[in-house]
Amino acid sequence: MTRLADVTTQRRLRWIGALVSILIGIWALRFLAGGELAPGNDITGHLQRSSFGLREVFLGGHLDAWYPGSMLGYQLFLFYGPGLTVLIGLADLATLGLVSDAGAIKMVLVAAYLVMPYVTTRLALALGLAPVTASAAGVLSLAAGSTRGGGIDGSFATGLAAQQIGVPLVVLALAMIVEHVNTSRQTSRSSGPLPLASVVAALALTHPLSLLVLAMLTPLLLATIWVQGTFDHRGWRVLFIAAGWTIVLSAWWWLPAALHQDLRGPVTSFTLPGVREHLDLLFEGRRGWRGVVGVVSAAGVGIAMIAGLVRRNQLLLSLALLPVTTFAVLHISHGLLGVYSDVGRQLPNRGLVFVALLAAPATAAGVETLVRLVAPLIGRRPSVPAVAVVTFVILAGVAFRSVTTLEIGPVDRYRPVAELHEAAEILASGVPDSARYAWIDGASGDLGVPEPQRWLAWKAGRNSLTPFGPEYAPGSGTVSVASNGPSPGGVDTWIDDVRLLGATHIATGNEDKAALLAGHQRLTALLDSDVLDVWRIEPAPGAPTGSLTVSGESRIVDHGLNRYVVEVRRDTPGPTEMALGYSPGWRATVDGEAVTPTESRFGRLEIDVPAGDHLVELRFREPVSGPLGRSVTLVGVVVALAWWWRQRRRSTRSEPVAETGSKSPEMARR
Repeated sequence: MTRLADVTTQRRLRWIGALVSILIGIWALRFLAGGELAPGNDITGHLQRSSFGLREVFLGGHLDAWYPGSMLGYQLFLFYGPGLTVLIGLADLATLGLVSDAGAIKMVLVAAYLVMPYVTTRLALALGLAPVTASAAGVLSLAAGSTRGGGIDGSFATGLAAQQIGVPLVVLALAMIVEHVNTSRQTSRSSGPLPLASVVAALALTHPLSLLVLAMLTPLLLATIWVQGTFDHRGWRVLFIAAGWTIVLSAWWWLPAALHQDLRGPVTSFTLPGVREHLDLLFEGRRGWRGVVGVVSAAGVGIAMIAGLVRRNQLLLSLALLPVTTFAVLHISHGLLGVYSDVGRQLPNRGLVFVALLAAPATAAGVETLVRLVAPLIGRRPSVPAVAVVTFVILAGVAFRSVTTLEIGPVDRYRPVAELHEAAEILASGVPDSARYAWIDGASGDLGVPEPQRWLAWKAGRNSLTPFGPEYAPGSGTVSVASNGPSPGGVDTWIDDVRLLGATHIATGNEDKAALLAGHQRLTALLDSDVLDVWRIEPAPGAPTGSLTVSGESRIVDHGLNRYVVEVRRDTPGPTEMALGYSPGWRATVDGEAVTPTESRFGRLEIDVPAGDHLVELRFREPVSGPLGRSVTLVGVVVALAWWWRQRRRSTRSEPVAETGSKSPEMARR
């Protein structure tokens, strides 16, 4: 693509472009102003987990712990690492604690969105675009989004907070990879393997599923540089070294995840639309691209493809092929991997937004080509800076028009009705710290919030049987009995099932299920309204509430972080199943004598208890894989810093000294 000869002009235009991108992004997020929660289905689920991680785990002197807040509990940072929680904590620190966790997660999501133009511009530069044209590609990234994750849609409709952090990290990692292998990249940045390894390690600790996307996209980017004919094979050495450092720095997450026996919950995913339907959604600005950017992007990629073929321009052709091949790989992988595994469906769904992001450089290049062809028809031949600036102005206008069309509807916002606040107060005061409540899903009246069961758990600060990220939790499938509610002929059995899962209260906005429970002799109504009902489960002989044993009679007498003390009564000796997800980290004693916990066929914790009354103590201790992984990472950080410092000093000593009449050190390095 065209180059700007004046370095000063380049720098000024890039700064202006960055400022314009930030202003458009801030305007696009104007709906976040005010004291409301950031909209999105999963926001309160992330808030509950992160608040627990900050207050109970980190401030309690731990780096991981058993999280009892949803389902039957799970190890907090085993499936998803602590990345999002750490960022929320840093936002708290940056504001000196003046903002709540709800405000902090809003700050984190805004920052992750506003950084998208920078990382996309950097990727476009690495792929060979001129600076201002690359900035034009960057501003387009503001209009990229998917309800499957990434952009405004993924962040503030679905509420996939961890993935929104992962999207710019993936793009930044791809840019750094390309910078090491592309000899024609128009940037003077020359980073070693450690920055790249740090970015990928941060991705692993924040959103591991995005590692699948990065693994899929990296060969496509490398193939793009090969098509351009500018592949520098010397870059392989840096990439291999970076891969080694990544393994070390991310051991914090992957080592316990690989060695643990606990990752058994069902994977949640989406189904891709058919190819033709998906193309229609892309062109119409309803999936991947937002608004008119879908049509403009399709036109820009098409122009780049035609110009590349006609002019035999390898750069244009490679840029146009990149989003096309990405789209094809997504659908092929969905058809092949999705047949065999739910995890296989994660790759195409989590990668949807990248079709749009990887189309941004080709779109900018195509529009610039069109401007250069059309300009002479309406006047004199424009200068190179003028063509680049016109391209940026066109795409900035298109992006602005597109991002301002997003409407966050009432189902995405958090404006809870009075009954929800009342229910939260009831649960906060009525459900013991060690117990849980059950929420019945289903059609309900307008409660003013998406996923009211998650909002209640967060607002009440109480544990819930509600599934959130069931892939985290062993034994999570058994809690579906609670969310499904009773059948007309099985109300008594359902109440017993919920009680045995440790629940003391029931809440629902489902009118049909509420009608089945109304007036039951085992329930006391605490809230009876047109849109929401809350009951307390009354204990019965041999059926106490708030216990942890699925078999046998029990009562929790003490509890704390990673610890339960339970009085258990059994008429006959045998295995006692606990309403806790199994993990190899559980340790148990019966009357002070150590016993070995096992896993029940439902994925729950099970121990052998003799007949009679006994005191059972349960303690969760991380398996050795957790401390081992962290140790590897921490040692790796120390060694990496020492290596970096040594390389820096060696580079400084090898620089030539400028003398009168000779080149400056900067010129000498060039």
